[in-house]
Amino acid sequence: MASTKASNTRAVVFDEKARLEKIEYLGIQYFKRSDRLDAVVRLAADLFSCPISLVSIIGEHEQWNKATYGIDLQSIPRKESFCSHAMTHGNLMVVEDTTADARFSANPFVMGPPHIRFYAGYPIRLTDGHLLGTVCIKDVRTRSFSDQERERFALLGQIVEGLIHTFENKAEARDAQQFGRSQMLAAHRQSDLFEQIAAVSGVGGWELSLDDMKLIWTEQTKRIHEVDDDYVPTLEAAIGFYAPEARPILEKAISHAIENGEDWDLELPFITARKNRRWVHAVGKAAYVDGKPVRLFGAFRDITDRKHDELKLRESERLAREAKEELAVTLANMHEGVCVFDEHGDLRLWNRRYIEIFDKPAGEVEKGMSFRRILRNEIRRGSVNVRESEVTNRLNEHLAAGTTTSFNYRLGSGRSISATYAPMPGGGWVATYSDVTDKVEASRRIEHAANHDTLTGLANRSLLNASLEEAIATSKHRGSRLGLMLIDIDWFKPINDSFGHIIGDELLKAVAGRIKKCAGRSSLVARQGGDEFAILFKRSDTNRKRLETVAADIIRKVSRPFQLEGLSIEVTASIGIAMMEYTEDTTETLVSKADSALYKMKESGRGSYRFFDDEIAEELTRKKQGLLALHTAVKDKDFELHYQPIVDLFDYSRVGYEALIRLDRGTDVVMRPDEFIPLAEDFGLIHEIGKWVIETGLREAATWPGRLGIALNVSPRQFGYGVVVNQIDKLLTELDMDPDRIDIEIIETTLLHASPNTIQELHALDELGVNIVLDDFGTGFSSMTYVQQFPFDKIKIDRTFVHRVETDRQASIIASTIAALANNLGKRSTAEGIENENQAALLRTAGYQYGQGFLFGKPMPAHKIAELQPKSGKKATR
Repeated sequence: MASTKASNTRAVVFDEKARLEKIEYLGIQYFKRSDRLDAVVRLAADLFSCPISLVSIIGEHEQWNKATYGIDLQSIPRKESFCSHAMTHGNLMVVEDTTADARFSANPFVMGPPHIRFYAGYPIRLTDGHLLGTVCIKDVRTRSFSDQERERFALLGQIVEGLIHTFENKAEARDAQQFGRSQMLAAHRQSDLFEQIAAVSGVGGWELSLDDMKLIWTEQTKRIHEVDDDYVPTLEAAIGFYAPEARPILEKAISHAIENGEDWDLELPFITARKNRRWVHAVGKAAYVDGKPVRLFGAFRDITDRKHDELKLRESERLAREAKEELAVTLANMHEGVCVFDEHGDLRLWNRRYIEIFDKPAGEVEKGMSFRRILRNEIRRGSVNVRESEVTNRLNEHLAAGTTTSFNYRLGSGRSISATYAPMPGGGWVATYSDVTDKVEASRRIEHAANHDTLTGLANRSLLNASLEEAIATSKHRGSRLGLMLIDIDWFKPINDSFGHIIGDELLKAVAGRIKKCAGRSSLVARQGGDEFAILFKRSDTNRKRLETVAADIIRKVSRPFQLEGLSIEVTASIGIAMMEYTEDTTETLVSKADSALYKMKESGRGSYRFFDDEIAEELTRKKQGLLALHTAVKDKDFELHYQPIVDLFDYSRVGYEALIRLDRGTDVVMRPDEFIPLAEDFGLIHEIGKWVIETGLREAATWPGRLGIALNVSPRQFGYGVVVNQIDKLLTELDMDPDRIDIEIIETTLLHASPNTIQELHALDELGVNIVLDDFGTGFSSMTYVQQFPFDKIKIDRTFVHRVETDRQASIIASTIAALANNLGKRSTAEGIENENQAALLRTAGYQYGQGFLFGKPMPAHKIAELQPKSGKKATR
């Protein structure tokens, strides 16, 4: 289902020609990848737990991806683009199930890798309202997207718009260059006079054109910088002449001049091209035209001698006496606490703010007190929680080196204080104290939000992965063990779908609380997304027994009913566990092991736990080998169809054959269909294999005698795209074949997880006249329901009942009941797996019309079955 609900509605300017002209003018499709855009898409993928995120620009025939995460595509055709739809829609577009949306169900990125099932895209506008592209997230799972998530994603989209507007503004600034050039010509006419004045006064001048960033220096300016006469300055190089600590000050002043029209007047340390250290007095301002800054100009002169004189004066007692009153006023009005200590470490001066910050009692601070005594008093009083030696050792080290040092104090009141100790010429130091509580708390909240799940408060996937990497490195270094537990909450999806997301969210929070209590304080508990949790055990004493105890405790406590909004809700937990016992383990391999153990646990039943073991490892190895062999088989068409006869149980005459796929001799890996078909379904190969089976089976069946039918097994994964019905329809026309000869056998799960498109395709097959057969009837939970809801033509009883029909009275009763049900509903019925005459007689008496099994023939290639040989003069159409 597609949803276009957005957090707000914005004006749309959609003139395609003008839009494309604006993109070409800006040249935005050619600009290099931006670290900031890359950071945004990484944040989007993590924030919304999606494996894919990107920022796109939509051209006339192409989509350019300017930032990507989880997919490495620089561009795609516009006709295959999700983002083109989102852009033209004009507001946030959400597609919660792409297979159910007619616009995208046949999209190659939905039908093929990466099998996109969810999409959310926010259109990006230029400042004039023209649409540029989108920022989007994609998932390989269908999912819902809450109002809160939509609002957050819209905010993320506005951030991307801001970054794009920055680029746009730079491009449009090019139009101002021509005007700047004319101004520069006028300036050159005055340059001679300026140079003469500068030579006399010792003042250097400069001018920076903001349209082309061209910087001009006077001759005096070059002399102050000690550069050659032909030196060509740039803004970056000019700022580089200033001492490192002065550069941010100058950059900030320039920024304020451009943005706010503020002049600057600064005295800054300076290093010439010949590495001579100087002090300069720098002043500057911006020139505006029509309210816009077009250039910066200014002057500066060497004040090194004056600075040296000031230092000497500062050391003199006379200057200290004259400045004492002024200094006291300044200190009293400062936001920071200030203390001045002499070369012996004794306190000489302090202000009221210092007393307030540390909440010192009256009389605790006196002139002449040593720094150590002051610090010791604060520690004893509980004002600060530090070791005295930690502070004094660092301070002495930096004072000896003549460098500034900082220290962060956490007060007993909970406030955070940043202390800076700067040495003074001649000995001693100045200490400044700033209350940075708000800044520290804001930083802590940002860091917590980036590393924690907003719903449950647990660690998120990002923090889990980082912690896992760190724990693995520590484990390898120390030779210790660690454990990883992956937890799935069984039955969460139907509960969430039935009772809504509010109940679902409350359930997840309650489950998270129980899991956290079971895990213990030393373990990291994380929510990976959806109903998936993880626990990292990194204590040195981690062992199998402890993990078993925790897993059993989680299963027991999670299975207890949850009382939510007046409802009693029950779920269970399935757990996969892996322990790091080998130095070659990595984050990826450990997660893969725990995930494989979880998969095996859920495969054999839910509500318990399983460790990764040698059996699973061997199975994974076989699976990898099988997948490689399967890829080769698909590429080389190394398949063969064998046919097993289906007979009329009353006279044993053959009425058709079931086509059963086999791997041909083209691969060294021997695999049965029940091994390679699930692999093909899991890794997206089933579509190509399924098309080959239908094509080969129907072409061979077209050469058989007209009374014989063919039964084809179709995987649930093949339905919902219209491919099966379209292929069969074309072949029926081409081969002039009676559709009643074709049985399409489907299993119950085809309907259990069926999308509307799947149901529609099954009805389309029924309208073609093809027989729809419900295979393995009686093994599922809802077989009766599906017989009522969908007009099947035939029912095929599962072989497990047939095998027990002679010895198990209950199986015999079930078999007879199914046959009676089919007859009463007007359905034909088939019993498969018949191996002897007694079984055939019992099933015939029960009311089954058709039979299949080794009694009537084993599956064989068509060329080995006499009646399937083409009649003289008749060949299959190829």
